[in-house]
Amino acid sequence: MRFYTYAQEFEDLVLYVVLKNINKVFYIDVGANDPTHLSVTRAFYERGGNGINIEPLRDKCRLLEEERVRDINLCIGAGEQEGELEFVCAGTGSTFSKEIAEEGDFGHCARHKKKVLTLTQIYQQYCSEKQEVHFCKIDVEGFEKEVLKGCNFNIFRPWIFLVESAKPGTNILCYEKWENILLNNDYILAYSKG
Repeated sequence: MRFYTYAQEFEDLVLYVVLKNINKVFYIDVGANDPTHLSVTRAFYERGGNGINIEPLRDKCRLLEEERVRDINLCIGAGEQEGELEFVCAGTGSTFSKEIAEEGDFGHCARHKKKVLTLTQIYQQYCSEKQEVHFCKIDVEGFEKEVLKGCNFNIFRPWIFLVESAKPGTNILCYEKWENILLNNDYILAYSKG
């Protein structure tokens, strides 16, 4: 079967090279956005995989629910702790990050409170305790550190993390804000793109 890539930077192809011998890849996609356009998980879904999509934009979550019936689709956010946070709705630039919201031109954007759970809580609530997570993609427009801080790596330990490493809408690298969380939990940098 030929591999068709959907991801913006061919991240799905890179993951496929590593995971091609896994029969049904299980993923967690934080900031899933669209079920097809620029999706890192679409190609794996088409090959019989499934997972959990976390997408706080209601219209995008509806699309995921319609097109990804084998997936668990959650219209919430992921963060450092359970609760509610202000969410700035700006299409693909939507964010929970106060810093990004203050720096950007978000004055015209709708803001409302959204439920937030930690990745560990989501894993425990929706997966069996032996469920292998082959990869976890995090693309949350400047809120990556907070999402990673919500991980108890003794409970939730994906094989691979794929994390956005540039400031939203730019090529300015910002991985130093969150990389130590992964390195301090025995992950290594395997690949960098962009």
